[in-house]
This record gives sequence, C-alpha cells and structure tokens, in this order.
Amino acid sequence: MPNILHVVKQFYKDLYRKVTSSTDASASHPENEEEKDSMLPILPAEVRHALHASKTGTAPGADGVTVDALRTGADSLAAILVRLFNLCLHQRTIPAGFADARTILLYKKGDAEDIKNYRPISLLSTIYKTFTRILIERIRATLDAAETDEQAGFRRTFSTIDHIHVINELVQKVTEYRLPLYMAFVDYEKAFDSVENCYIWRALKRQQVPMLIISVLKKIYDEAKSTFCIGDTSVERRIDELVTASSTIGLKVNVKKTKTMTNSPGTVSLSISGEPIEEVNEFVCLGQLVSFPRDHYSEIK
Repeated sequence: MPNILHVVKQFYKDLYRKVTSSTDASASHPENEEEKDSMLPILPAEVRHALHASKTGTAPGADGVTVDALRTGADSLAAILVRLFNLCLHQRTIPAGFADARTILLYKKGDAEDIKNYRPISLLSTIYKTFTRILIERIRATLDAAETDEQAGFRRTFSTIDHIHVINELVQKVTEYRLPLYMAFVDYEKAFDSVENCYIWRALKRQQVPMLIISVLKKIYDEAKSTFCIGDTSVERRIDELVTASSTIGLKVNVKKTKTMTNSPGTVSLSISGEPIEEVNEFVCLGQLVSFPRDHYSEIK
C-alpha cells in the first residue's frame, strides 16, 4: 500500500506541476486587473434551478450532503445558500475546504500496474457544485457567443454529429472524384488537466467573462485540494467484524473458498488472520456468474 500511495502522489504531482514562469503567470492574474464590471447578486430562483438541474442519486463529497437532500429542502435552504454564494462573490473567495475533492481511481483496461490505465473520479461537495453551476449558467451565453461554428463539443444546440457527417461526405466525394485526401486526428494527453491556469484566465477575459467570476474561479483553482482514496478499508473492516462475530457462535471462515472481486485490480489486498484472500475475475454466486467485465456469453452457451 505505501508504494501505491507514492506512485499515485508522484504521478498527479507531476501532472499538475506548472511549467509557466511566475512572470508569465502574474501577467494574467485577474486580481492584477482593475475591476470595472459589476454583477447582479445571485437569486434564490437560480439556486433552486441549479438544484433541480442536478442529477440525483450521485455520490456526495466529503461532507456527505446529497443532491436529493438539498432538493428536498430547496425552499428552506435557498435563502441560506444565496447568502453564502453572494458572500463568496463579494469577497472573491471561498470557505476553507469548499472545493476539496475525494478522488477514487477506477481501472479502465490494460496493464493494471500502470497508473495511466486508471480514471480518476472526483467526488465534490454538492453545495460547491451548485455554486459553480450557477456561475456557468451566467457565463454560458457569453462563452457560446465567442466560439466559432467549428467548436461543436460541450455546447448546447451543437453536436459533433455534424462534423462526423462532414467527414463522411468528404471521404465519399474524394473517392468519387479520385482526389487525394489527408486527415490527421490529434489527441492531447490529459488535455483537461494539462492546460496552464494563467491561459484559462486570459481566454475567459478575452471572451468578456466578468472579472468578478474569473477572480472567484481562480481562487477555487488556487485552494482546491484532492484526497485520493486507495483501496477500500471499509471492506477490510467489515470482513474483520464478520470473522469476530462468527467466531463467537462457533463459525470459522473458510479462507481457501473465500474470494474477493474488484474492477480496480491491484489496488488493495485483503487477508483473514494474516492469510491472504484470493482475488478473482469471476465467481459463481447463488448460481449466477459474476464477472468483471460483465459477460453473459459463457452462461448462455
């Protein structure tokens, strides 16, 4: 486990390390600019709309507050959240821990010992996500107006299907008229994690986003932290509790026939009284084959 923690820490430390010099970065800091714009305060209706637009049934952040709980009490909580959000805007800051995340790693495919084959999933505070959703809604029209028609992803009323159609038409025409065609499909590694923050603020300013919002967003980026959860200690604790409770009535766990399964292999190893529990990819439970990835073919045949 210590080795895994070191690998995770070093990987994400290198990923988020900034390469822009402090001189270049300071030139784009929002607080160095004179604040000339003003913005209307956030309204209770915006809070209620943001809550009802949020997906239910999602995992909460470290505070344990769910979307369902906030939506249920939206009428009573709206005024309280409005005061909090407007205070953040007025003071251009956020409460301590407000933007902190609890991050888990999900195995995708490939070498299970290569951290690049794991997808990080960040669990954020629902209250924080409500605040940022309101900010996004306020600047969405401004950002959309500044985009070119070529940018179809992540925009309302736009679809990348149009681009796919253009490619298909292009291939069809060059084939029909026997013309040469060269296409390049460029992929950026860790694109959303690698962009230097100072260029984000510069782009937002150029697209006429209010400096007040840029200042708050920068504060979020500066203070946000993430705690990585490696393995599941709750599973190990529950197994220990089961062994203890079973022994009181004369039951003994058969370690050789006890198995564990996970979709994140190699992240944690469990044992009973020092004897390791075998980790498997599939297991027949109650007559049903359970496997990662899910596969019904072997049962059907």
